[in-house]
Amino acid sequence: MNFGGQAVSMVRHNRSDQLVQIFDGQAPQSFQELKDILSLIPRIDRENYEFAFGQSAEGIGRSTNESNIDLGTAMGRKQVRLVLIDNFMDLTADLWETPTGTKFFARLPSDSELKRLRRLTPYVAARNYERIAKQSKHIWPNAHVVFMHFPFSRYPEGSSRPRWGAAFAEELQLPSPYLVIPPRDVPTDLLKNGQPHHYHHSVYKEIASEIYETLPQRHDVEH
Repeated sequence: MNFGGQAVSMVRHNRSDQLVQIFDGQAPQSFQELKDILSLIPRIDRENYEFAFGQSAEGIGRSTNESNIDLGTAMGRKQVRLVLIDNFMDLTADLWETPTGTKFFARLPSDSELKRLRRLTPYVAARNYERIAKQSKHIWPNAHVVFMHFPFSRYPEGSSRPRWGAAFAEELQLPSPYLVIPPRDVPTDLLKNGQPHHYHHSVYKEIASEIYETLPQRHDVEH
C-alpha cells in the first residue's frame, strides 16, 4: 500500500525524555562516544551498537534506511507534511546512565555497573509527548502531527505494560489539530512469531489506512 508519500527520517530507540532534550536544543552524543562506552562493557550484544547509532548525532533518524536523513537535517525541511509519533519506547524501555551523565538505551546485563533509569511513569511520558507533538508542529507548521498509541493488549499475563499503556492513554491530552490513533487490540494470530510487539504486515497496513482516512485534506500528504 502506497499513499504517495516518501519517508525522509525515522527515529528509533529514543525514549521521550531523550527526544525532549533534542527538541529543546541539546545535541545528541556522538556515535564514537557511545561506542567508547559500550566497548567497556563485557558480554555485550553487538546489536547495541546499532541502537547506539540510532541515538547518536550522526545516526538519529537514519537507522532504518540509507536514504533517510538525520533528525537535525529533517528539522530544516519545511516541506514535511506528516509527522508520526508513537510511544513504544516509553512503554517498554529503561535507559542507562554513565557516571558523567550520558544517558542511552541499550540491552545490557542486569548486573551492569551503569545506573539504570527505569521506565518513565505514564504521567511524565504523556507530558513529554505533548511537548514533542507541539514542538513538531512548530518545526513543521504545514505537517499533520499524528500520535499513535502503541498496542499493548497482547503482553503476557503479569506484565506491567498493559496497565502502563492504559494509564498513559488516560493521561495523554492532545486536542485538535493533533490527531490521535487509539490503542488497538491486535488478534493473537496476527502477532509475528508470537511476539506482542511485532505484527503481521496486514496490521501495519490497517494502521496506515486509519491514519490516512483520519487526515483532513488528504491530498496534502500525497506529494
